[in-house]
Amino acid sequence: MKKREILLFAVLLMASMIPLFNIVAGDTLDTIVTVSNLDPFILRDSMEIFINVGDADLTLLENATVEIKCNATVNDPNGGGDISVVNATLYDHINSNSQSGDDNNDHYTNSSCSIGDVSGSIVGVECIFVVQYYANNQTWSCNMTAIDTADNQNSTYANKTMNSLLALNVPATINYGTLNPGDTSAVNNSNVTNTGNRNLNIKIYGYANNATNSPNAMNCTGGVDKNISLYFMRYNVTAAACNFLSWLGNYTNLTNISNEITWTQFDIAQRTIDTAGAQTRNYTCWVLKIPTAGESDISGTCKGIVSFTALLA
Repeated sequence: MKKREILLFAVLLMASMIPLFNIVAGDTLDTIVTVSNLDPFILRDSMEIFINVGDADLTLLENATVEIKCNATVNDPNGGGDISVVNATLYDHINSNSQSGDDNNDHYTNSSCSIGDVSGSIVGVECIFVVQYYANNQTWSCNMTAIDTADNQNSTYANKTMNSLLALNVPATINYGTLNPGDTSAVNNSNVTNTGNRNLNIKIYGYANNATNSPNAMNCTGGVDKNISLYFMRYNVTAAACNFLSWLGNYTNLTNISNEITWTQFDIAQRTIDTAGAQTRNYTCWVLKIPTAGESDISGTCKGIVSFTALLA
């Protein structure tokens, strides 16, 4: 065999020994996406404002505070545990707004509402406000804001009516001291304090023996008659004139319930000052004459009742 032929044979033999396959050239890459922290949202239909569960309206407590609760359910797509802060304002939406400063008549703030147990994307929240007795008789709004860990936030509100509270407070007693038959007492000033949330006037009547239609102002422990009639107890609601009056001059006789007197000029405004001790009040003036022996035979300790009723001014 020639040399040339031998070389060709060798090349063909080597080629037949090389395996056949596809040659692929390439690389890999990572896929990345950042999903933003989504806003939480408050389920408005879940919001409730109440003092007692089931109350149709809000009813204040005379001369005291009540806790008004504003509850809601918050949904956060990133999980209920993503909620970091919930705050709220409770305000009279006629005379105030959610951004106003706090005032016991019309605006309250809670900057750290309670966050409850988490259930998936849901969490319950509760905001409590300590509300004074003189908060306005208006429709009130609770504006609640939920804030998540990324500082995303969402707000919503609900409304409820604050009921009218007509109430007053007077001292426990008018004590005329020790007097003899025929004596007239000094003028006694008796404060009447507005302990509700409306401007008010008053009605007054008196009685003895636990009978509201009694003709007597007092019942006594001794004597033949044992009673001081309504005629002998007199009063005036014009406070400025109290120091210039006497039992004989410019006083009104105390009457019983059948002809009680309404005093529309005796105005006591709703409290508007939050400072301690700044209650609004007016006062009535009282004098008592002790009957002489010829008018009524009495002795011992005498007691009666004077009734004050608050009326809307």
